[in-house]
Amino acid sequence: MANHVTTRIEIAQGNDAAHEAMTKINERHLGIKETWEHQVPAFAMWEDTQALYDAEDYSSLLDEIGTKWCYVFDWDDDQAISFESAWGTPSDLLERIAKEITDADPHAILSYTSEDEGPNWVSSGVFADGELYDEETIDSDEFSDLGIKLWWDEDEEGEEEPDDFEPTWEELYNILDDNVTGMIEGVIFDRDQEDT
Repeated sequence: MANHVTTRIEIAQGNDAAHEAMTKINERHLGIKETWEHQVPAFAMWEDTQALYDAEDYSSLLDEIGTKWCYVFDWDDDQAISFESAWGTPSDLLERIAKEITDADPHAILSYTSEDEGPNWVSSGVFADGELYDEETIDSDEFSDLGIKLWWDEDEEGEEEPDDFEPTWEELYNILDDNVTGMIEGVIFDRDQEDT
């Protein structure tokens, strides 16, 4: 398992209030950027998690974020935020963000994608009603069955990597996008069933 994991959570469907809530989340880390030498740690974006860090209560902090460390990696003002974390998806952090967005817009749907630096795995998921609705993880040993080839293995292939070898990153990301689309359709279907 690789050490660095990149995760992006974004609003898949949401009204203006949802986008305003995401803007506030992003303003929070931008507002404290000068305090940190390199990247803003995720815990610094909320008073309760900052207090846990200040009290050196790392066990509780881990429970609130979901990974050993987690930093803001990138953002898209009112649409998304990305993190880089240790060893896995910062699932508790994603739940915190999803709850904050759905408190602003109860019908908002958020999606996430996550991959480790190998990638040894990739995952995608959808939050609805402030909680995880569905997720899927694809391990690297499943890549070949999906037509994904990201690296050349000379032992397995029996020859050196050819000059024209192109890793199939785009196909992998298309699979993640298709998974998210299917999950969003599932949320919409379930909500329609509840309304009838």
